[in-house]
Amino acid sequence: MKIFPFKESDAPAVAKMSNANSTAFQYQKVTPAFLKRMCHHSDYTMFILKEGREVLGFCGVNFKDPIIAEIGPICVKTERRTHGLGRLLVGRIFEFLEPLDTTKVIVKVKLSNKAGLEFFTALGFNKVAEVSCGGSPAVVMDYDI
Repeated sequence: MKIFPFKESDAPAVAKMSNANSTAFQYQKVTPAFLKRMCHHSDYTMFILKEGREVLGFCGVNFKDPIIAEIGPICVKTERRTHGLGRLLVGRIFEFLEPLDTTKVIVKVKLSNKAGLEFFTALGFNKVAEVSCGGSPAVVMDYDI
């Protein structure tokens, strides 16, 4: 298992996984073309967790603000959840942010995403605000690096 920076060739697998889990995300349906455009922004990056050629998960981060970065989206294949793969992806995001002098990381989690709320709480994130995400009630959670 290895974590790689997103490549355009990953877009179809990431779009498929994202759309299969769309209720957890802000964007209910994404296309490979959308992902390619998103990942070409200078203030956004995505990492892909693979086993061989199989995409097991992905995690993106927006770092437009040099002090506060926002994780999202993050997803691990359903059958591989609760095996520490999400922690690996978030850990890679933190490694990426380290030289940027980021001091806080935030994430928006829909209230209906109980597993996501439990995951980020277990990582030490704290709820700081209630917001709307894709038209659904959500919370902003933060973590001081």
